[in-house]
Amino acid sequence: MVMVELGSTPHLQSDVTGVEPGAAPARNAPLCWIVDNELRTRQFLSLVLNGLGIDTLEFSEDGSMWTDTENRLPQLIFLNVSEDATKAINSIILLAGRHYAGAVQLIGNREEAVLDHIKKVGIEHKLNMLPVLQKPVSADLTARTVQGLNFPLHSATAKQIDLTEALRENWIEFWFQPVVDLMRKRLASIEAFARVRHSDHGLILPAGFIEGATASSIVQLSELAILSALKVGIRFSKVGVNLPVTVNIPLDVLYKLPLEKMVCDFHANPRYWPGLIVDVAEDEIIGNLKLVDDLACRLKRINVRIAVDNFGRNELPLCSTDELQFAQIKLDRSFISRANNETGHCKTMIDVARRFGTIPVAIGIEKAADAMTMMRLGCTFGQGFLLGQPMTQERFVSLLRRRLAIESRSSRRYSGR
Repeated sequence: MVMVELGSTPHLQSDVTGVEPGAAPARNAPLCWIVDNELRTRQFLSLVLNGLGIDTLEFSEDGSMWTDTENRLPQLIFLNVSEDATKAINSIILLAGRHYAGAVQLIGNREEAVLDHIKKVGIEHKLNMLPVLQKPVSADLTARTVQGLNFPLHSATAKQIDLTEALRENWIEFWFQPVVDLMRKRLASIEAFARVRHSDHGLILPAGFIEGATASSIVQLSELAILSALKVGIRFSKVGVNLPVTVNIPLDVLYKLPLEKMVCDFHANPRYWPGLIVDVAEDEIIGNLKLVDDLACRLKRINVRIAVDNFGRNELPLCSTDELQFAQIKLDRSFISRANNETGHCKTMIDVARRFGTIPVAIGIEKAADAMTMMRLGCTFGQGFLLGQPMTQERFVSLLRRRLAIESRSSRRYSGR
């Protein structure tokens, strides 16, 4: 199994971010250069920007951006100001010489006077210099920088549409979000989320097509989600990443689906594949413990495991985590946002999960402080804005491939090959 390394704290980076230097990014998305000698800073910024729909090229401060790219200049450049400030000044002069019309975002931990001086140099050279950001740069400040530039990003709309029509017209697609091992700083699994791509209304989130959907269309969507997860799992393995994929399925639908046949159609021996994780909401499990127990035993034979979603919201008896041996307990995001100040209940849930061999997962990690608190409390996995937003299959695969290529190249240099 290939496990892709993440960056180090205080900023935790997902390993599905960043673009291999010199690799051509997608032409229909805004492009950002990240120029910094610190790998973890480049990866962190790439993570946030990729999640916002912006392609990135990462460079060190050796001037390689002028030789590794073709003619396409980015719309935004994050330019670090290191101890040798002349590197940043030289880059600004070169940008001015190429009549660069995009924005320059200076970052650094130098004195404010030094950063302001370099910004003034850019202004004198007629460049669009944004307000300076001190390191460490946060995810929310990065997002605000992008939002202020009004890039043509493909954001989701609040339009309501009929799920039956979306299924009939093949408007459904699945986006994928990384789930990260917080302790080992590695990609641990991948979660799939349904989206609708409408020709007139653009991208629509589940809130726009699940409410009011018929029971039969929910069954059809669930079956489509599982088939998609099985297919994409094989595709990820060809890239070199063999990890379980998670899907969200209602309990009553999960009980009806011919899951054994579906899995065996893709895997002749279900014991030898990374497996599938099915998220079932806690409120559905509470009144159906016997049904869930039967399902868990049945599905275990084909390497399909059940996770409790939104755990802690409805007081599922903690003893049930021992009786049913869930694969994961996904802590409700409301606990994550309050964990810095109210650790007691969150710590109890994490301890119970770990005691019974169940993996606790923190949902909705948006700040570095959230991730640090979860690690301190012993939470194993996490997912959320900080670690990577859901993205299209093509973008996810492309970023995985590029990240693996970068690390393979680094490994060969390290070994002297």
